Amino acid sequence: MKPRLRVAFVGGRGVISKYSGIESYYEEVGKHLAAMGHEVTVYCRNHFTPDLRGHNGMKLVRLPTFRSKQLETLIHTFLSTLHALTCRYDLVHYHALGPALFSFLPRLVGVKTAVTVQGLDWQQRKWGWLASKLLRFGAKASVHCPSGTMVVSRALQKRYREQHGVETFYVPNGGVLRERKEPCAILEWIQPAGYVLYLGRFSPEKGCHLLVEAFEQLETDTKLVMAGGSSYCDEYSRELRTHASDRIRMLEWVSGEALDE
Repeated sequence: MKPRLRVAFVGGRGVISKYSGIESYYEEVGKHLAAMGHEVTVYCRNHFTPDLRGHNGMKLVRLPTFRSKQLETLIHTFLSTLHALTCRYDLVHYHALGPALFSFLPRLVGVKTAVTVQGLDWQQRKWGWLASKLLRFGAKASVHCPSGTMVVSRALQKRYREQHGVETFYVPNGGVLRERKEPCAILEWIQPAGYVLYLGRFSPEKGCHLLVEAFEQLETDTKLVMAGGSSYCDEYSRELRTHASDRIRMLEWVSGEALDE
């Protein structure tokens, strides 16, 4: 039997609500690792994750942070790293470029670390000058600080090879095959036929405004339904919602059973 590993996930918001790809990773990869017999600890933010000790076989550690667009992730990652240094993990797994800044600390006490890079976060328009600068440092840290670096696309792997001269591990994100569910909650928002659905965060990088602009030029009985929330792009989200009409429905964040539907 293979020895059990003690793994910590650091950098995301937590579990239960799948706010982004990182939280979905926690939920899916974490529970499968736990089912395989490994000990998985997820560091969560107090305001995001309910007061639980465990979830789907994973241990939860809830820590505070400031509710700040620029500093929330960095402060929580720093506190999580300090806590992780007091534990005997085999691997501390950091997610995204900002948290990568702290991936060298566990190595000082002999603990291996990994960083997963899901995108070039500093390119996103939602970040100000200071945050973009820190994320650029995080990109450099993701090269030099962890024991290993993982990327989710071949394009990122090529970029790290050509620009940084390092060979990363290509580990693409997977998908979950869900059972088809009879619609119930969503019938309050949409009709069973004749609609186009956008489901995700409202951010400029996702091109939500292009979808709205294109749809407004169509002559069709089909409805456009957009379900999501802002990711610190409140002004962008408010602008999108000004286009709400009988033909364009703007919903709030959807999760749980409604998301599955």
